[in-house]
Amino acid sequence: MKKIIAPTQTYHHVIADQIIDSDTLTPFSHYLNCEIECSAAFEGCEEIRFENCRFLTTTMTKCEFLDVHFLNCNLANTDFEEAVFFRVLFEGCKLLGTNFINTYFKDVRWLNASLSYANFSEAKFVKSQFESCDMTESFFQDTTFETVFFMNNRLTGADFSQTVMKDIDLSNCEFYHIVVSPELIRGLKIAPVQASAIVHHFGVILTE
Repeated sequence: MKKIIAPTQTYHHVIADQIIDSDTLTPFSHYLNCEIECSAAFEGCEEIRFENCRFLTTTMTKCEFLDVHFLNCNLANTDFEEAVFFRVLFEGCKLLGTNFINTYFKDVRWLNASLSYANFSEAKFVKSQFESCDMTESFFQDTTFETVFFMNNRLTGADFSQTVMKDIDLSNCEFYHIVVSPELIRGLKIAPVQASAIVHHFGVILTE
């Protein structure tokens, strides 16, 4: 497995229990238990850890995040459409229904995150990893994968239609049914017990 490059972990300042305007976000800072208000001019941030933070603004389209660690943050229903993420870690975050449509990810890792109903359609992933996440009913329609790993995730109801699944390994994930395009799943790796979640796309009926 190619190693996912982690974000910067060197922080010079800790700012706790404050309401923070995005214009004052400072690189190499650790924001703890803060509420973050992003202005209309917000274009992204770099070299920051957000821990137990709540984002008061739910629209961050076309923003760029570089070397950012989101730890136990609430980002549910946030709109990140057409955003860019480089060396970002989402750890223990609430991302229910978050919009990542047409977003670019490189060296991005999701760990123990809640991603039910998250929408990654038309996104591009380069060297990224999902580990121990709840991804129930998530969307990956027409998504591009380049060296992407799925490890111990819940994927029931996930929609991978119109997405090339070659070299994607879902064998240690949990799902009862997923949506795929039959013509694009050559090279997909699954466990034998998961076959019933795939073969119905080919009109095959399994009997006991």
